[in-house]
Amino acid sequence: MSTISNGEFFFFLRTPGPMGLGHIAWGFKTSLAYRACIPSNVPPFQTGPVMTASNEVPQWMLGSLENAGGWPFVLPGADNDYWTMVVDSEAQMIVEMQTLTTASEKVGRELPPYTYYKRIPVPTAYALAAERKATSWFGYSVLGNNCLDNSAIISHEYGTPIRAGARMWQISPINFFEHTLGDYPAIPLSSQCVAA
Repeated sequence: MSTISNGEFFFFLRTPGPMGLGHIAWGFKTSLAYRACIPSNVPPFQTGPVMTASNEVPQWMLGSLENAGGWPFVLPGADNDYWTMVVDSEAQMIVEMQTLTTASEKVGRELPPYTYYKRIPVPTAYALAAERKATSWFGYSVLGNNCLDNSAIISHEYGTPIRAGARMWQISPINFFEHTLGDYPAIPLSSQCVAA
């Protein structure tokens, strides 16, 4: 599987979130060159170009399974308020998570901004595998297919040391953020003064 070097994965937490449990989103470093070289119809088991320092053009992909309607179950293929986007800088990603201006336009309703984030360095990242898991097609289920499950699966595919199954031990995004990701510092988004 093709990789990018010096990857970074981000978990974003919104508090208080539904029922005070929090809400989680994701973001990760990818590459324009990498994304442009591999057609969307390439099966996950095929390889593509390996990125090196000379041909990486960094970009950041971000998104979330919002389910802003609060439904306990959304059928696969139905509207679950899933959004994704690709931006050209980490600063643009941080600004979007502070405001959710573009994400709100994508889902057709105003979304509250995220509160904190954690950055996880990933020396060898599998961005294409992670991108393939970032899809709205799977619907939503309050147990087993929610914002936390989706973010954990994407982070696992990207190559973080956080295993997808680690999510099973935490009942809420807040607990996951504080305990499973406890080794990484929480950075308040309100403290970030960046220009996109």
